[in-house]
Amino acid sequence: MSSFLETIGEALIAYWSSPLTLSVVAVCGACMGTLLYVFVTNARNAKLRVSLLTGLYALSIFFWAFVAVSFSLCAAEARMVAYAHNGVPMAVLGAVAGGSIATGSISAIVWRYGNAAVIRRFGFRRSICGSSNLMRLWPSQSAGKSGTSWCPGGFFRSWKKMNSRLLPLMN
Repeated sequence: MSSFLETIGEALIAYWSSPLTLSVVAVCGACMGTLLYVFVTNARNAKLRVSLLTGLYALSIFFWAFVAVSFSLCAAEARMVAYAHNGVPMAVLGAVAGGSIATGSISAIVWRYGNAAVIRRFGFRRSICGSSNLMRLWPSQSAGKSGTSWCPGGFFRSWKKMNSRLLPLMN
């Protein structure tokens, strides 16, 4: 039994000290750092930030799946990884393939079912006035007369008051 554990230890040492494995880890780290830097420096561009977070999400899934598959392959195929000439490159190839498959599968499931789950969890909010509509944008859509606001105690009682407040700000 101890020889099997020694073989796994040798496989882990051979695998994690390999330049190929370390280069995959370094590239993942550099890409995550770059995505985080661009995310932090572009605070005003919401569309770019969502894209960057999506990329960071996928890259982090790949990284952790790569690490998990690497440990699994080193334990399952310890003799091949530790002693075969092409053992480490084949294990890295398997870990990259496993990480890519896991990333694609998890991302597809999340993107397919995630939006519906979030919407079901949070639901729609009622408007300030308690109506079932999400929001009315214009006071002229109100049920009241003479342009009064549709919300009792609302911010704008009439178009005249609203315009008198906004016009000085625009000039």
